[in-house]
Amino acid sequence: MQKTSGLLALTCLLAATNAEANCPTKKTGSLQQIVQSWVDNNQPGNVYGLCAVAMDKKGNKGFACSGKRDATHGLDSDTIFQIGSVTKTMTAALLARRVAEGTFQLSDRLDPHLPSTYRRFGNNPLKIQDLATHHSGLRRDAGQYLGPANSLDLLDDCLDANCLASGNPYEYSNWAWQILGFTLAHEDGWGINNWSKDIFYNVLMLNVMNVTKVFEEWQISNPSYFNAHAATSHTLDANNNFVDQGTWPHPRCANGSANPSGCLYSSPHDMRLWLEYVMGLKTPTQVLGTARNLFRQIYDDGSDSEHEMGLAWNFSFDPDTQCHAIPGPTPGYYTRVGKSGDVDGQHTWIEFLQDPNDPNGVAELGVVVMTNSDPKGSMTVGAMGQDLLSKIPLQ
Repeated sequence: MQKTSGLLALTCLLAATNAEANCPTKKTGSLQQIVQSWVDNNQPGNVYGLCAVAMDKKGNKGFACSGKRDATHGLDSDTIFQIGSVTKTMTAALLARRVAEGTFQLSDRLDPHLPSTYRRFGNNPLKIQDLATHHSGLRRDAGQYLGPANSLDLLDDCLDANCLASGNPYEYSNWAWQILGFTLAHEDGWGINNWSKDIFYNVLMLNVMNVTKVFEEWQISNPSYFNAHAATSHTLDANNNFVDQGTWPHPRCANGSANPSGCLYSSPHDMRLWLEYVMGLKTPTQVLGTARNLFRQIYDDGSDSEHEMGLAWNFSFDPDTQCHAIPGPTPGYYTRVGKSGDVDGQHTWIEFLQDPNDPNGVAELGVVVMTNSDPKGSMTVGAMGQDLLSKIPLQ
């Protein structure tokens, strides 16, 4: 069931006494100046290359990059990064759109929406919401990703072996999101092999209102553009040195193809457009606006009391990172809504601040951080994103 805003407000109130314990000082200047200063002071030596984007409720923007795309080129707003599991937020937007249109319900059983070959669940009636909130009982990965039919065949095998965890506890599952996305594509008439086209035409083109280049599988649709803009991946060796892994996708992204759990590519420019949409600054149509509100809600408890799950998103009330107080007489803090995307040698973090008392309203502030290397030291890209977000004052 969907949580109430009153409960969220209470959660923020309880966290208020300990909030800002580890929060940095807010910076002065324009959003562009703050982002540029943050990148200049945080990137050198920690990652091979980094781009950061910020945007606030008034539409103010900030963007900066530092480091290299590859051995000979710098980064810019058109550099193409792998975004990994941030892809799940786009699958979630497609699901939310279908819920807004009435063709899906979160309470639906999965099996009626599957191709007829796979409609057999017996005593394991998975529901759409179970898949979308990591409560399906399916393990994290089904093994080497080999395509949609393979994922559904493995689901059949899983059901034969009674593999689902009892009680449907929280367990992060890429496999569940693959099944969800392929099911959506099948029901939309694209077939299980064309999830990416379903996303492109029914979510991304409309969400960003056809502004410049929208998200797509650059490597497949335009190889020459991809080769001219793709960032090379970098892992760390035993001596903590960066090792160039090239531009090839993660092994689970078979033959360079996207899947509903990960494997899409994007540029900082296009991630700003996506951030703009999820923050509520753009509502191209009433249906998409309703869908956006649906996929910004909390639907299930997460892995602990300070983190709860939406459709792909993680809602955090961690007292140590609540760094923006809500104006007014009652103590409280904006909810942090975030999603990470991690592949070998490339990482993305997207996060925005949402008023827990007005979850359908325009979010206050958001950031995206993208890197083409594993970070050195203990600071993850998510921690970098939270640090940047915390240093930006609300206008």
